[in-house]
Amino acid sequence: MNTDRIIRAFLLAPLVGPVLVWLVGALLPHSGSVESVPSALRALGVMLLFGAPLAYGAALVVGLPALWLIKVTPRVSPWLCLVAGATGAILVVAVVGPATVFFAGRGPVDYLAAALIGGAAGATFWWIGLKPRPSRVPE
Repeated sequence: MNTDRIIRAFLLAPLVGPVLVWLVGALLPHSGSVESVPSALRALGVMLLFGAPLAYGAALVVGLPALWLIKVTPRVSPWLCLVAGATGAILVVAVVGPATVFFAGRGPVDYLAAALIGGAAGATFWWIGLKPRPSRVPE
């Protein structure tokens, strides 16, 4: 296991959640108005400002035990990372969801959306940090 890749994965993968929430929000129609690029970028900044600490917190709470599993497992399946990411996102929605605008009052839909977003972050973690790379043979 390459430590540099794992660190890179822990730094980048949690950002997938806030960016996906922003992207879905930016693509959905908002009462017939089209937002400007600066407005959309401001919204991304706000999403990262509030979403990144939650995502990194979930990455620590769920990701560190998952990292231990990864170290003791000889061959890591991408499913482990998907499930860990989905679990972390569901925990975030369960803890802070009722107080947010994005996940408020829709019940199971919130948890399904969180699981999909967290699964995407977990898949990103696996792709950056754990996916087997072809060995480079010098010519």
